[in-house]
Amino acid sequence: MTTTPESDHYMENSRNLLRQAEVEFAQGDLVQASEKGWGAVAVAIKSIAQNRGWNHKHHRLMRATLGQVSDEFDRPHLRDLFNIVETLHDNFYENNWTEPEVDRGMGQAKHLLAELEELRPQPPRPFPFTSNRQRERWRELTQGTPLAEPENPSDATGETPP
Repeated sequence: MTTTPESDHYMENSRNLLRQAEVEFAQGDLVQASEKGWGAVAVAIKSIAQNRGWNHKHHRLMRATLGQVSDEFDRPHLRDLFNIVETLHDNFYENNWTEPEVDRGMGQAKHLLAELEELRPQPPRPFPFTSNRQRERWRELTQGTPLAEPENPSDATGETPP
């Protein structure tokens, strides 16, 4: 799968935000470093969604995109990394993290970004839905386009996933 110009634009913004986060951190501005570290991940996730033609116009869709990619590639740890990095965003508002905590969060952001960049050009992988939430998430991302839904072996049997 080739990337789209819009997807490339989002990824370049992600890289720029990460560089800015590192500068802010080095200057001791933990609040701005936190927000830019979080922003770098958020924009990278938008890059994946854009590349796949998925809806990404709302904050909640970042978690949906990450969950979808995590399921497709069987990488559940991506959710854990995302949860840690999302708290960087909280620190922007609360300013209650210490330098070592922000440093750890930034390290997790870099790790997640490396994996997202690796997965970005990969085409969607079919996988069987195991829950109605997965099916709802897919429809939300694809804006209800049923033809884009991954093959579901249980659909062929007429059985509905739990």
